[in-house]
Amino acid sequence: MPAPHVFLPTADHVLSPHTGWTRAHWETLAERQLEALVPYATPGCAQYRVLAPSGVTVREGGYAVAARTRPTAERGHGWAPACTGNGLTSVVVALHGWDEDTDIAREFEANAFGPHSATPYLRCAAGHPGDNGMYVTLLALTRDRVHPQALRESVSCAVEGDEVRITFPEGHTVAV
Repeated sequence: MPAPHVFLPTADHVLSPHTGWTRAHWETLAERQLEALVPYATPGCAQYRVLAPSGVTVREGGYAVAARTRPTAERGHGWAPACTGNGLTSVVVALHGWDEDTDIAREFEANAFGPHSATPYLRCAAGHPGDNGMYVTLLALTRDRVHPQALRESVSCAVEGDEVRITFPEGHTVAV
């Protein structure tokens, strides 16, 4: 089966003399990429087993979001979202192993989708405890309204040996 065609706006060599591609081209491709992921979407859970010496910094980044204007962001205990003006939101939520340290990495002119970008992330500020460690994170990239503190309080995570069980508010459980 041939790949579906992506209909792009007409090239604009006045705004972009070298390629003719403008912001509208990149936005069209970004929307298409998100649409292509929908059939394969599952709750975004990441699990990491870290074998490292004591004191090593462990960091987990969410998805970068970018726009013409600076994305809004906030930080809480174990959660951090970044949101563009059109509602595209990236959020990270600590489920297991992380301390409460969160932050937002901001860049200027570093992303093709807009001059202002922001990436929420978790960091184990105290450093890795040494030997084996398990870190479990909930990641989301969505246009839906997200309440990261409520997510953190309502999603449960149980770790037994090598098995991780995440239970969502509606009762659905994922074993990783």
